[in-house]
Amino acid sequence: MLFSWEDAMEKVYVMKSGDAYKVGVSVKPETRLKHLKIGNPYLKLVYQSRELSNGYAVETLIHKKLNS
Repeated sequence: MLFSWEDAMEKVYVMKSGDAYKVGVSVKPETRLKHLKIGNPYLKLVYQSRELSNGYAVETLIHKKLNS
């Protein structure tokens, strides 16, 4: 069976640089970090969830909680 991005499970991640945090969703957070480090070499991956089928919904909830 071939790999399908539609079937890929997302992970919610938290990255940190200094006092700033980034919350996001990616199938491969380590690869996402590698790409983002081009612009910010101090960025670190501090958390990644297990694979989720509703990663974007979880990310939205986290952002709502952080902004309230």
